[in-house]
Amino acid sequence: MTQTCKHNGGEANCRVLTWLSPPVKCREVVVGWSPERKIISDFATYLAHLFVPRAKNVKDPLSGFFAFKRDILWGVSLESRGFKLLLEILAKAHYKRVCEVPLVFRERRTGKSKLNLNEYLLFISLLISLAKYK
Repeated sequence: MTQTCKHNGGEANCRVLTWLSPPVKCREVVVGWSPERKIISDFATYLAHLFVPRAKNVKDPLSGFFAFKRDILWGVSLESRGFKLLLEILAKAHYKRVCEVPLVFRERRTGKSKLNLNEYLLFISLLISLAKYK
């Protein structure tokens, strides 16, 4: 993610790796996901866009792969519990542009998902708390 990322005529100060922007010459951006997993992901993204207006311009506001210039968080208090730190950053931080960098996402080879009822509840709680940021 060290490449210069231009967006709307200026350099982006927040970069997000996303499977929702397919790389050039790549047909499949998610390899090995079940239809159920894709529906859960799409619905969570829909809710993020609905509750957090500043996240609407980012195709994958729930990505776990992102980088940003430290100054966008100056004076910002982050309180996220769970795995969706980027969504809170998009809601609260002082950024001008976000650049999405494509990647191919594969199902994990080892280990298992940490997504459980508690994570769903944390996500809903986060959405409600971030809805006030415009």
